[in-house]
Amino acid sequence: MKGPVIVVYDIADDHQRALARAALRPFADRFQQSGWYIPFVAGFTAARVTAGLSGLALPGDRIAAYQPCRGCASDMRWLPSSGWRPADVPGGFFMDSPQDIRFGTSHTM
Repeated sequence: MKGPVIVVYDIADDHQRALARAALRPFADRFQQSGWYIPFVAGFTAARVTAGLSGLALPGDRIAAYQPCRGCASDMRWLPSSGWRPADVPGGFFMDSPQDIRFGTSHTM
């Protein structure tokens, strides 16, 4: 079974960064300015997330998606212990068919 996906990025352009936030917001829980947690129930893979966000990256930008297995994900710890915890369901509305979801828009020169 798929695990959750953790997405972190360093996108310099404000507009491209806003597009990345808009693409992730319906499915992910934001835990840091440029850090997102997509729960396993959303059905995404790290490869699919990076492919979907790849059109938003300009030269010099970095986007990473990590997908620990569910066993490893259950061993993750968040500090402070009384603070933020990732949600078990997507943060925004949930689509019945994740295959139909498209992340952001492509940047054209």
